[in-house]
Amino acid sequence: MKLIKYFTFLVIFIATAISVSGQVMISQYIDTDSGTTPKGIEVYNHSASTIDFSVQNLEVYLGSNGNPCASLTGAKITSGTLAPNEVWVIGTSDLITAASTGSNLGGSTTYGFNFNGNDAIELYLDGDLMDVIGECGSDPGSSWSGSGVSTADQNISIKPGICSGSTAPLTDPSLRFEKTSNGVITTGFGDSPACSPLFITTSFIPTTFTVACITSYTGTVSFNSNGDYNSGNTFSVQISDLSGSFSNPTVIGSISQSGTDPANSISITVPANYYSGTEYRMRVVSTDPIVNGANNGHDIEIINSSPCDPTIPDFGGIIINEFSNGPSSSQEYYELVVAGECGETTDIRGYIIDDNNGDFGSGGIAPGHLKISNHAQWSNIEVGSIIVVYNSSTGERNPHISLDDLTDSDADLVYIIPFNDPTYLSLANEFPNSSDNSYSPDVNPPPNLTNFTNRIGFNNIADVAQTRKPNGDYFFGISYGVGNNGGVDNTKISNSDLTEKNVYFNSGDFRNINNWSVGDATNDGTTTDETPGAANNSANQGWIDMLRSSTGSCGLVALPVKMLRFEGEFINREVELYWKTATELNNNYYELFHSKTGYDFESIALIDGHGTVNSPKEYNFKHRNSSSGIHYYRLKSVDYNGKIHENGTISVQIERDEIHYDSNTQTLHFPGKGEYHVYSTSGQKIFKAENKAQISFSKKGFFLIYNAESGVVTKIVI
Repeated sequence: MKLIKYFTFLVIFIATAISVSGQVMISQYIDTDSGTTPKGIEVYNHSASTIDFSVQNLEVYLGSNGNPCASLTGAKITSGTLAPNEVWVIGTSDLITAASTGSNLGGSTTYGFNFNGNDAIELYLDGDLMDVIGECGSDPGSSWSGSGVSTADQNISIKPGICSGSTAPLTDPSLRFEKTSNGVITTGFGDSPACSPLFITTSFIPTTFTVACITSYTGTVSFNSNGDYNSGNTFSVQISDLSGSFSNPTVIGSISQSGTDPANSISITVPANYYSGTEYRMRVVSTDPIVNGANNGHDIEIINSSPCDPTIPDFGGIIINEFSNGPSSSQEYYELVVAGECGETTDIRGYIIDDNNGDFGSGGIAPGHLKISNHAQWSNIEVGSIIVVYNSSTGERNPHISLDDLTDSDADLVYIIPFNDPTYLSLANEFPNSSDNSYSPDVNPPPNLTNFTNRIGFNNIADVAQTRKPNGDYFFGISYGVGNNGGVDNTKISNSDLTEKNVYFNSGDFRNINNWSVGDATNDGTTTDETPGAANNSANQGWIDMLRSSTGSCGLVALPVKMLRFEGEFINREVELYWKTATELNNNYYELFHSKTGYDFESIALIDGHGTVNSPKEYNFKHRNSSSGIHYYRLKSVDYNGKIHENGTISVQIERDEIHYDSNTQTLHFPGKGEYHVYSTSGQKIFKAENKAQISFSKKGFFLIYNAESGVVTKIVI
């Protein structure tokens, strides 16, 4: 009981001081004073952006008679859109009928609410708490009330001038609402409140600019906004992907600014070697309140006048060349190409093959993964070799896959391997999964009979095909479908369902999504783009031939520094950074960068390289930084000719006795392995982690984390 009392005190103390802006709010509420209807709520979009509920689900949570709040399945909205300044009404059928004549109704959902005046309501959008009426886990008696405004037997509307939600418990509704009528009259539903949606306009005049392999672009983006922006707010400039979509944008500049109707110019830097494209857009966004500004209003062409050759780390690895959902059922496969120095051999033992592990979003996550085994044949495999891994379950073999060839017996540099072959592949059964995106060793051995679909098979609607280094670090991947992003390389091929489709590479830079295509995988006897075990087309054949040749230009460039380790640790009030190389080629110096956010890096050190060496070299640097939280460090190497090469980015947690959230990897870091309980500020248990030092966590808002070992409760704002 002591724990419960202590925890309840913390919830009340913290929650009363919290109020944040989101995208939607509860703008009206009605509880009948006669019978069981009408009952319901009105949800208002106070942002400047249209909300697509198929992408961002809207949920209503209800806490009855002092119980914790729980989701109402029938009131969950998973389709439809809500434009700025529109409302969506959820409630009994008579309320929906009355709201249908409203002038701002964007949509409605019929649901038989059975709440009474003493129940609490929470509104969530895409898993994030947006607004609250009452207090979950608390019973006020007959109603939440104050100054004549009550949640029992009344129709109440948001007060004029209140234009955003609040995540603090609302035990006195008169602070935000006013009485419209008694609980039988439905006046006002379907009409938006007297608010002006927050907006940000973005201005970027150039229609084209140029970058190159080692040349970035610098300029300015101007913006205007309306409304009040809170202390600590940041305005950031985002650049879209090649198609103009902001589903996975890149931040290219930011400033901190608050106040009423802010306007300013933001310096931007588009990185060197950015991909060419003709449909880029830019927009300015804010953090407090959260506002996604309108884009600049015209397409921007980026010209990469002299692109770098694509690089591969560590002189080798495996990359996706094609993958397919198959013509029917689960007739799926991965086609991989061995990457490395052209005409040479490389070691691919331990490389990972997987679908989505959570790094690309929520679509298609399945437990487990495959690894290239430690068999000797993989220790010295020729660059340009093709490896097909396919679903060999009964009845699921793709009709276009030729006979198995586990050892390249015909010396054509093509390997055909069923996914459950225990000699040349090894199976991990448990990790990653929906709650842990790591590649930790299994706790329990995999079963004798394994399932392709539930390990590395593809979800037709949304998924990923990817490869990773033996230590679990990302190497390369392609994603598709609503709910997934483009990952590290921004390589999302489509938002569409890829049933009976395959995805294949053509030639050039494999990290440039422009060089990929979606094909037809139907089995109608006349049309298919599936080519497992062979080049995808003539361009792809030329690219593969180039990899296999030791003469002429190579389509891949191995990084001049072969990095064995790059890591950091907080020791004695300093971050000790350490890296070790196996070989270096024409390496002039290293440059170290530091960031608290993960995107605005500042240079902190230059360290001389060793030129050209074929023996291991070790480097270290101590960075004194006393602020707590997650810190990011990026390492680059610079050739004698001025070419810059990325050697990785790591995160280091400072003050390991605390709990911190890494927003870039969406990871909660704990002080050590143990038992941790994550609660909302209303007392609802969200997650329990056991024997974990970190977990994937994508929700946003205010949370309380209870350390079961120490008894300490930590407040986290995400």
